[in-house]
Amino acid sequence: MKPKKQSQKKKAAKTTAPPAQKNQGSRLTQGKLNSRQNLARSVKQAHHTTVCSVTDPFCIHARGAQHPEGGPPTISLPLKALVSLNAYSTAGALRCSFVANPAYPMLAFSKGAGTVWNAGSTFGTVSWNNTLMNDYAKEVRITSFGASIRSQMTANTAKGTVIATHELATPTLSSSGTPYGVMMGETATFNLGSNTEFSFVAKPQNNAKLFRPWSDYTSTQTNTDWSGFTIEVNNGDTTSDIPMLVVELFMNIEFTLQSAIGSSGTGLAQLSRYPPPPNPIASRAADRVYAKTPAILDAAASSASSYISKMAGEALDEVMKMGLALL
Repeated sequence: MKPKKQSQKKKAAKTTAPPAQKNQGSRLTQGKLNSRQNLARSVKQAHHTTVCSVTDPFCIHARGAQHPEGGPPTISLPLKALVSLNAYSTAGALRCSFVANPAYPMLAFSKGAGTVWNAGSTFGTVSWNNTLMNDYAKEVRITSFGASIRSQMTANTAKGTVIATHELATPTLSSSGTPYGVMMGETATFNLGSNTEFSFVAKPQNNAKLFRPWSDYTSTQTNTDWSGFTIEVNNGDTTSDIPMLVVELFMNIEFTLQSAIGSSGTGLAQLSRYPPPPNPIASRAADRVYAKTPAILDAAASSASSYISKMAGEALDEVMKMGLALL
């Protein structure tokens, strides 16, 4: 009897086993679905990287970035500088503007009588080195521009009000104005504490994606193709020339070579990269990020990057919903 029962169990086990072909078909279908999903994710991620490289000056992909609209072979160059802003004498105040000029990006103000600030007669240089462009650059376009602004003060000396303003127009040289006179645009106000930190991200203006001659970037330039910003401090510590803020500037550019250098086929010409084909998806998504994100961000550079990355993802979703294909 025992052997007979065992044979019945084996027979039952054989008859109840699921068909092998059904399992194989299911796995094949699921594999095809996963492949399509992975492809879509990888393509969207590539677009996302491109968008962030031109909208986030703090992003690692911004270094060496090229505009997604295409163009001639270029050399990409990241520019970075630290600028210390000190109080004007014993006034407990300061004012300084920064513009999207890779040669002369800073405009200092001097204190006049009462509450008047006087703009300098020229834009000034910062610590990044322009020798390479002076010697070799023919035409230049900026891919991104921004700044991280931090307090240099201790808990015992930090006091006052910081006013940061987004400047769509180039500040007028040799002009005079009173504090708070720049508050008609996008403006943010902060208490000057020992841990004060905020960020600025420039927005492209008309023709910002076009090349312009390197010779256009002068110390008396009257127009820029990217926005800038102005910083004011009022009612701060009155210690003479006390350091108040440090501005970390980030500017990423690409430039073409002068004809004689570009045609030599040696040296620096070997570093020129032919740009990728025009990417209308990334271009349209980048325009949405510019339009929807503020220029003055109450956050450190890392937090600002996270916010811009999130906005880039949402912008790509919007573009694709409007009918633009992923591929």
